[in-house]
Amino acid sequence: MMERLFRNKKGVELTLNTVIIAILVVLVLVVLIGFLLGGTGKAKDQINELFDTSTTASSLSIAIEQCKIYCDQIEETGMNETAITTNKENLPFCSHGFKIDANGDGEILGGENSVKCTESPLFVSCPHVTC
Repeated sequence: MMERLFRNKKGVELTLNTVIIAILVVLVLVVLIGFLLGGTGKAKDQINELFDTSTTASSLSIAIEQCKIYCDQIEETGMNETAITTNKENLPFCSHGFKIDANGDGEILGGENSVKCTESPLFVSCPHVTC
């Protein structure tokens, strides 16, 4: 009698694909519930910080080095002074701002304002570039 029960087991088994899809559905539901219950606050702040146009520099030296890199990039392109003058608003050396924590206390220097490469306290100069 037991042999008859196990011979006709069509439709009883779950395929591996069905199990995988069920696991994925449960994971998506857990993530969705997490977002709906207010878990997006921190994620939103982290995403905004990641794509913020002004760099949050951990120190003054990092910002200065980045300005020097911007200057080197201008010199490597071989742009003439006319091209530099007409495109200075598009050059990172002139347009990119840094939010600087000068003393490591977590407070951004000058509030929420960004500091450009040629401004205080960076004072980085780049030959042939006047911002």
